[in-house]
Amino acid sequence: MLKHLVVGLSLAFFVGILGRSVVVDPEIGWGSALLLWLCALALTTAFGGLSASIVGAITSPLTLLDSGRTHWVARWVSGLCAGFATALYGLACAARILTGSFPTVIVWDMFSASPSQFMHAGLVGNTLYIVGALALWLGVAWLVSRALSPAGLPRPKLPLKGRLARVPEGLSPGRRCARVPLVFGSFGIVVALLSDASGLGWLVHTETVERVWVNSLVAPDEGTQSHLEVITGNAASRAEQLEAWSESVAASKGERPNVLLVMLESVSPDHLGVGGYERDVSPHIDALAARGWHYQRVWSSSAQSNYAQMAILSSLLPIRHNRLDKYKTLNYPRFLMHNILAELGYATATISSQNEEWQGMKRFQSTGVKGHVFKHSLDHPGPHIGKGKERKLPDHVTVKLAIQWLNKQAKKDKAWGLYVNLQRTHFPYKLPRRHKGIWFPAKPEGRFSFLNYDEDQREAVVNRYDNALHYTDEQIGKLVDWVEQSGEAQDTIIIVISDHGERFGEGGHVTHGKTVDDGETRIPWIMVWPGHLEPAQIPHPASSIDLMPTLASLLEIPPHPSFQGHVVTPDTSDGSVIGTRLQGLKFLDSVVCWPWKLVFDYTGRKKTLFRLDHDPLEEDDLFEREKKVEQRLLMLLKRQRDIQLAWHRDPNKDPRGHRAFAPRVPRCPDLPN
Repeated sequence: MLKHLVVGLSLAFFVGILGRSVVVDPEIGWGSALLLWLCALALTTAFGGLSASIVGAITSPLTLLDSGRTHWVARWVSGLCAGFATALYGLACAARILTGSFPTVIVWDMFSASPSQFMHAGLVGNTLYIVGALALWLGVAWLVSRALSPAGLPRPKLPLKGRLARVPEGLSPGRRCARVPLVFGSFGIVVALLSDASGLGWLVHTETVERVWVNSLVAPDEGTQSHLEVITGNAASRAEQLEAWSESVAASKGERPNVLLVMLESVSPDHLGVGGYERDVSPHIDALAARGWHYQRVWSSSAQSNYAQMAILSSLLPIRHNRLDKYKTLNYPRFLMHNILAELGYATATISSQNEEWQGMKRFQSTGVKGHVFKHSLDHPGPHIGKGKERKLPDHVTVKLAIQWLNKQAKKDKAWGLYVNLQRTHFPYKLPRRHKGIWFPAKPEGRFSFLNYDEDQREAVVNRYDNALHYTDEQIGKLVDWVEQSGEAQDTIIIVISDHGERFGEGGHVTHGKTVDDGETRIPWIMVWPGHLEPAQIPHPASSIDLMPTLASLLEIPPHPSFQGHVVTPDTSDGSVIGTRLQGLKFLDSVVCWPWKLVFDYTGRKKTLFRLDHDPLEEDDLFEREKKVEQRLLMLLKRQRDIQLAWHRDPNKDPRGHRAFAPRVPRCPDLPN
């Protein structure tokens, strides 16, 4: 077992040097980069020694069968394990270079939630890397098995004399070649303990370094709101606020229209006719935009669906933990659309094309509303598109189920609220059987995966997406037709919004969930209520978490005290900070105070500043040239983030000493125009 320890330490040390050398990041400064490099190498070395010791302990009984020597079976088992770990390490480094993503626990959570999608992305077009990994696996397996043998590795014949010629015979305990890895392994244990075991070499990208890095960038600025101003909302306790809200709802005499909310998947506003797209891919959505409020500057709270959709439904920011939030801890108040409408006596339903259990979204939406109908892809026998956790219903089947539910409500003298989630515009944009597209070619050749595809495939990919969007638009048309034919058009609010955007190679990125650039975070938002909402184009900057408060205002009730968004109408705009978080393949935060946008790339340890009215494609980084703006937005983002995280550590008690709701979103500071 001692020999396993030495071999494991030595192998991890030398492999770690190679691996860390290709991902070193001088962006944070060479001093900090070197410190991070040494800590990561130490953790990698310690992890290698620990893993090898465990394998040695497991295989140690075999040594009794071979007169105390390491049995050949034990040597090859150890070698294959070491080779497998080294191959994974090599693939992780390759993934880091190709995608910019660290192989973190968060990334593993994303992979395990969508295994077929990411396996496909990993296999397609990456044959060379896979063959290289297999060769590395077998090569290291042979090397380690030989090192554990009684003879050890062969002595190299070097033309040296004297002390330099004294090369250790094999990798045996106590030899000088193991001293440096042993020191680094010991240092790695200390680093792990000091960081609360938050990082184990290449497996985990620690949040400790990120927090230190962010804090070091921020200088106090009297022009930015304080911690207390960010957190201060209503001074009443949670119970008092709920009682006051319930009394206001009970006293409200406003109209009670039906509510139809349609959630699109991966649709950017500039890919719709109403957003200037040249193809007629969205005639029904465009017609709705012409009849109601069309919000022109809307940002999603995230570029990943599990965060973005739940934020829209709850008006809550997805800033809760320094890990991927799969909604396993739900000890904070959340009030969704069906809660609002049920409070007003509505019949409510959720009918979704997607698997709502993905990343815990069903848990988040389960708020105990009696009589609420909840149907998603796993509740239907099919046919489905996709497999396993990614199994989705074709949108025309979902809309058929929705209309069946609406037909039942038409027989009742009761207002209804329906949330419909449509999914065909999610990668790989596959149409159901018997549905033909309009634009061709629509079958990409060669590499075509969620993570990347070749530039020469862009035309086919866009055609494929446009066909899917046109198909989804047809399903929205069916819902609108039902509302109009039922005679309830004047009594129905129709809302169309997307969870996030989608990219097709712009800026070197495809699909979504990789950046917080506007290409992935800008979304369409349309609200229609004939006879009540005059058609208007709303230029005020807005966040997706503003939808629920705005809906509440149309129903003439106050926003629920748990909401973090604000009411945005043609005549009102709160001017609040618009925040976006990405916590999946990469970890980023951003804030928008129009026209300024600050981006924190924790994964790449970069910070960028853009002026969106002059630079909509976010190509001209002004971080070093606009110090006043940079410092104010840095302070604002840091404080909002820290207060959110602090509140979610104990959401039942805030610094004022009583139960309260989530922190208020601050208003933007005065910035140069």
